[in-house]
Amino acid sequence: MPRRKNPYGKVSAAERSRLWRIEFPEKAKATDRNARLKHVFGITEDQFEQLLDRQNHRCAICLKHKSEHKTRFHIDHNHKTGEIRGLLCNFCNRRLIGRHTNADLFERASVYLRQGTGWIVPERKKRGSKRRRRNNRNTKK
Repeated sequence: MPRRKNPYGKVSAAERSRLWRIEFPEKAKATDRNARLKHVFGITEDQFEQLLDRQNHRCAICLKHKSEHKTRFHIDHNHKTGEIRGLLCNFCNRRLIGRHTNADLFERASVYLRQGTGWIVPERKKRGSKRRRRNNRNTKK
């Protein structure tokens, strides 16, 4: 069987890869994403899509649809056990969950936010329209 001719001529493998990435940027991006998902989380793009379908294309916490976000959802996972919990938007992943994994802490925070003391902060009185004048050193007497 004759060898297929290389369309890039006699160039190194690294150079062929670089040229291929320039010629097919969308394929290169998909290949990189698949490789990263597999390497970091041990899942494929299809499994990511299954998680997304299971969550109705919404963040697992705030329930906003993926179309309301500029970036892809993050794969939330337990850093100790490696178990994948679900997909979160950037805000929920970084601000709400972050490194906090103590469920009791969130339950207490939930109770805290729902309860009240009954005390109300009084409204501040608005200042009059009179403004204090600054001493201007450059004024002549």
